[in-house]
Amino acid sequence: MTISSLSAAQIGALSVTAIQSLSTTTISSLNSTQVAAISATGIGALDATQVAALSTTQVKALTTTQIPNFSSSVSFSASQLLALGAPQIGVLTETQVEGFQATAIAGFATTQVRALSATNLSALDATQAAALTAQQIGSLTTAQVEGLSADDIGEFTNTQVSAFSAAQLGKLSETAAAAFDAAQFAAISTTQLRGFTATQLAALDAGDMVEFTVTQIGALSSTQLQALNDTNIAALTTTQIAAFSTTQLRSFSATTIGALADTQIGAFNATQVGSFTAAQIGAMDAADLSKFSVANLQALTSAQMKALTQTTLGSLVDTQMAAFSASQLQAISSTTLSALADTQLAALTTTQIAAMSTSQVRGLNETNIAALSDAQIGALTTTQMQALNTAALSEIIDGSVDALGTAQVAALKATQLAALSDTNIAAFGSTQIEALTATQIKGLNATNMSALAETQIAALNTTQLQTLSSTQLGAFDQTQFNALSETQIASFSTRQVRDFSVTAIGNMAETQAGALTASQIASLSTTAVAAFDERRVHGGAGRAHQRHRALGP
Repeated sequence: MTISSLSAAQIGALSVTAIQSLSTTTISSLNSTQVAAISATGIGALDATQVAALSTTQVKALTTTQIPNFSSSVSFSASQLLALGAPQIGVLTETQVEGFQATAIAGFATTQVRALSATNLSALDATQAAALTAQQIGSLTTAQVEGLSADDIGEFTNTQVSAFSAAQLGKLSETAAAAFDAAQFAAISTTQLRGFTATQLAALDAGDMVEFTVTQIGALSSTQLQALNDTNIAALTTTQIAAFSTTQLRSFSATTIGALADTQIGAFNATQVGSFTAAQIGAMDAADLSKFSVANLQALTSAQMKALTQTTLGSLVDTQMAAFSASQLQAISSTTLSALADTQLAALTTTQIAAMSTSQVRGLNETNIAALSDAQIGALTTTQMQALNTAALSEIIDGSVDALGTAQVAALKATQLAALSDTNIAAFGSTQIEALTATQIKGLNATNMSALAETQIAALNTTQLQTLSSTQLGAFDQTQFNALSETQIASFSTRQVRDFSVTAIGNMAETQAGALTASQIASLSTTAVAAFDERRVHGGAGRAHQRHRALGP
């Protein structure tokens, strides 16, 4: 009886001993139906030589029940493996898979690769894994990808890594996703990178973060960036920091920005700095801001400037302070500005000083003013001068009065002048006194007037003198009165002359008496006239004749 005459049922009834006695010739003569009829135990009894005798056609006939029962001591040839269908591959044992030849794996169709269980795929060793083609990698199922371990990831070549789709990468476990080495990670495209989930990124450690290329950094979405913790961000190099787009930076929380190292803050360029929100700027500490370059400081917007605190601004050195534009400086609150150190205020340029708002100028105190140079004082605009408080103005006059131009002095409000001390008033130079307007002169009180020095009185012009009230004139002592020139005496109105005290008239210098006009003399009371002594009555030849005529016989 030949084996070929046996029915499927008869084949299936053969004992293990009978199966083991079959020669390779006999094995190879079985048809597909007979092969499929061999019992599971019979399949398990086949030795390596007998299995090797199976043709690809016979291998295709093996059932999913038979496949797992092959002895662990036998393995399929490359041609036999390639003949297996997806259902057959799906039931292979891990031991059988471990026996796969690399050449066979490389020849698998994608359907065959996809048929491997997640466990079996993970069971491939480094040589076997390296045999998978890019097309095969790209065909892996979600379950297969999810089953990959960190060790499995380490077995893939850079080319294989680049074959994963974004969706596949997003299915890796946190451990597997963090297992790529620097070379592998560099092989991941920006499209692939966007597949990483927030959970995967959050699981990365400092060593993983430095593996990002600048191109990859720039490709991260806002959602991905927000998933990074402070430790992740702190691990980034200055080169990576400089690669963030403005849109990406705005997605960082204020806390994250605050966690950046000083060197990282210093790595931002002007465009990046200008994109920060006010809250992000406000989260930076003094050490952070001190690392800003001049270009970065100049990139700050008005809204960002308003977010700077006294402490952060206080960290800036002179060159940094001088870098702010007029509009930037105007954005600083008056409270913050007045809290700056003397050296910082002294570092401001005259252009910056002239750009300060009236609110900022109004907030300056004596200490602030004392820190300013004469050039800075001289840069104050007329509008700013009117905003100075009494203490600040007093400090300017005490320390830098010579720095004030006539226009600045003429711009002061009458109330500002009236509030000054006698010492302040006495400090004005003749040119500055001469610059005072009629309104300012009218605003001076008796105390102010009595503080004027002889040189200051001598500097008063006709218009200024004619505005003086009887109270103001009455505040002059004899020394001040005698400091008036002939021209000044002659400029007084008859009302003012009438208000001269008898003592002042009686003590007039001969030249002053001689300067009185006829109308002025005519306005004098008899008591005032009586105060003139003979020398003054007859003094000043031309004037005396006019005076006698005015007094009558």
